[in-house]
Amino acid sequence: MAQIDLSTYQTVFDMIPVGLGIASLEGKLLIYNAAMLAPGGYERADIDSLSSVVELYYEPADRARVLEIARDQGKVDNFRVRFKRKNGEPYWTLMSLRPVQFEGTPGWLASVLDIDIQVRAEEDLSVKMKELEELNKVMVGRELKMAELKEELQKLKSQK
Repeated sequence: MAQIDLSTYQTVFDMIPVGLGIASLEGKLLIYNAAMLAPGGYERADIDSLSSVVELYYEPADRARVLEIARDQGKVDNFRVRFKRKNGEPYWTLMSLRPVQFEGTPGWLASVLDIDIQVRAEEDLSVKMKELEELNKVMVGRELKMAELKEELQKLKSQK
């Protein structure tokens, strides 16, 4: 296999449409691509000024939970977690973690996929399904009532 130079890796890292980043064990982002910025509406200066990635989590306790899983299992695959947009609003992601050494520093390689649109569509579908179930109950109830009335009408006709 041919050797690939560092600039090629950098290009791939920057162009991939999935958020990729490496954070130290303490949570300081060491390197990240542009796809990490877009879903939250962040600029590089915003991310560089963070003391820890925990500031990006909508629920800070989720970081502890995902790290516990990573330590127990050695990795995390497709963990559903909400991150915080720059404006403070939450958005849903799928996050995966792998242990890594970056320039001699142990840390976690994270991939973060924005699934907010899909989660909102699932929630909307769930609401619509509940509405449909309620409508179905009403319609079935109506049909049963019609059958009862028809039966009573038949009884009345037969009594004449």
